[in-house]
Amino acid sequence: RNEGVSYYYTIRHLFRLAARIVSEQNRCAQQKQPFDTDKVIKTEAWEVYGDGLRSNEDKALFNDLLKMVVTAPEDDGIPQFKADTKKILIGRAELPINPSGGPNVPGRDAKSKHVKTTAKWLEKIAKCIAMNEKVLLIGPTGAAKTSLFRYLAYLTNNEFIRVSLDSQSDTSDLIGKYIHKEGSQG
Repeated sequence: RNEGVSYYYTIRHLFRLAARIVSEQNRCAQQKQPFDTDKVIKTEAWEVYGDGLRSNEDKALFNDLLKMVVTAPEDDGIPQFKADTKKILIGRAELPINPSGGPNVPGRDAKSKHVKTTAKWLEKIAKCIAMNEKVLLIGPTGAAKTSLFRYLAYLTNNEFIRVSLDSQSDTSDLIGKYIHKEGSQG
């Protein structure tokens, strides 16, 4: 572990891991697919805990610890995309397709190539959304953070509204504020 770098994991992370494992077990049962316990534990543990690690040294250590517990092979495949009129499957994540859409649903220009990195990030984001988890993408300008969500909105026929924030933003930029008008009561 890198000295001076603290990670804050709570019981919520453990509950999140358990919920993801149960969800995957249910998905496999519904689709009559085999449930590979080691692979699911490794994948979900990495997404809940490993993705939050900051240094490559800590990531390598976590990966080594996982290998001691589970024997699942590395997954280097590109997540597959399958859709029908009611849902879209992105790798292991299933999201409903909004039948009503709306005026702010992105158009075909939001489409993205299904290269390995993009597909894996879309799968992770879709999994978080399917599990009702909060998603926060942090990265430099031009790293495709907005494009990923815009494309996901396009795939699921959901509205997409972009709100740009910076270090000067505060809560009133998101939820509005009360401005007292001179001469009025209240």
